[in-house]
Amino acid sequence: MRRLAVQFQPGRATSAKVVSVVSLMTRIAGSNVSLRGFAYRKGNDRGPYVNFQFEVPAGKLAQTLESIVVGVFGHRVLGPSLRRSCIVTCEGTRGWDNYLLLYHFNQKLKLDRLRNV
Repeated sequence: MRRLAVQFQPGRATSAKVVSVVSLMTRIAGSNVSLRGFAYRKGNDRGPYVNFQFEVPAGKLAQTLESIVVGVFGHRVLGPSLRRSCIVTCEGTRGWDNYLLLYHFNQKLKLDRLRNV
């Protein structure tokens, strides 16, 4: 099992409210039959955030990532705001010690790719 994480930073969102994002992520998780677990946690570290954790079998990471990207960033109402306020990461081969950065609202950052998953 590996974990995909989506961090939502509401302070960067122009129109996405936390309750709407939690509802969207919960619907996406509920519609993904490959998931083995889903949880979210609110926090505050130099600003509020919500971390969404998707527990995925290793062979389903790319497929699950695609469904999250399409469902979140492609959402017709929330998508534009979420693209400006989210980060997507995935555990690496050594857990979070070598995580992969798969999406970041700062488009100048270099992103990793899922390989051999």
